[in-house]
Amino acid sequence: MFRVIHTKEENNLFNELWGDFCEENEIPFLVRSNEVTRYGICNSDKKLIGTLEFSKYNIENEDKNKYYYDFSENKYIKYIQNEEIYEIGKLLITRENRGKGFFKQILLACYDHANHTNADWYIGTINKRLYMFARSAGFKILPIDEYFEISDDIIAVPFLLDIKHAIKLLKYSNEFKEILMYYDK
Repeated sequence: MFRVIHTKEENNLFNELWGDFCEENEIPFLVRSNEVTRYGICNSDKKLIGTLEFSKYNIENEDKNKYYYDFSENKYIKYIQNEEIYEIGKLLITRENRGKGFFKQILLACYDHANHTNADWYIGTINKRLYMFARSAGFKILPIDEYFEISDDIIAVPFLLDIKHAIKLLKYSNEFKEILMYYDK
């Protein structure tokens, strides 16, 4: 389903997948200067087919956190700045694996991360299609600014996600509680 990335080999594979995505979409391969937690999304053969990165957000360290969007001046972020905020980055499912149900593995990785960090909020930028899908699934994922272009093919939405609400939704949703039973064993 997913695995936390620890080894040099796993990090190299993670960087290779993300680098291929950046090259394919003509976007810069940005590296965070602060500590990150990385997850690999895996297929049934345990092969890495996706990436997900979490970084602790602190409004005072915006230079370390700035990625595609400057959250420090956003009114919503200023309102919650004293809570546990993590920025999601490098969210990717390889092209040949998109649309095959791996969104559940991404949710499970978020659930795992939130449980280990006691996160209150996730922020980040995601493509408009994924944003619309998350909204249609019932998640309280709020757009906090105008959409913007990252590349010719990617329209990004800066978002704020109430992860505590998302976890409740997962626990009570027939569609998603099956993945939590696997996790909570």
